[in-house]
Amino acid sequence: MSKLALASVGMLVLVAAGCHVAPCGGCSEWETCEQATQLCVLNNGTEFDLVADDGNVPGDDWDPFFGPPDPYICVSSTTDEGCSSIQSDDSSPTWNDTVLSNLDGSALLTTTLGFDYEDSDLDSPDLICSSAVTLTAADLHAGGFRFNCSNGSSARFTLKNTNRGTPTVATH
Repeated sequence: MSKLALASVGMLVLVAAGCHVAPCGGCSEWETCEQATQLCVLNNGTEFDLVADDGNVPGDDWDPFFGPPDPYICVSSTTDEGCSSIQSDDSSPTWNDTVLSNLDGSALLTTTLGFDYEDSDLDSPDLICSSAVTLTAADLHAGGFRFNCSNGSSARFTLKNTNRGTPTVATH
């Protein structure tokens, strides 16, 4: 192949790659590179499902007679609430449960989600921790985040993109 042909193929690859290479350094499928600011911005109409992946709950005194926890986590938005399954006698639960669906990406950046991490018991649940969280653009870009409690407990969440939306800025 001639040098001219190789150069043409190289340019075609760069143009096709667009902002996934530069200047933004790699926008996600639900983002568009805004050249004026050289930042990845969320596409209009982007939607996500919130998946509770796994967690960690230290200690063995969550149940009567010092049993390990039976953790589950509930998340509430302004319009919906969902909970993971209960993982019996498990300090390191693995859920992989969708707890909220079709969340508007733009709304996730401006509204809070309520998190209640609980230990299921026969009489009533014990609260492991609770907090309100507003996600950041970095959380959306990364496709997930970790929820941390002051007692050392934590839970990991994935933001599963269900609608890429439409670019809101000119891409090139």
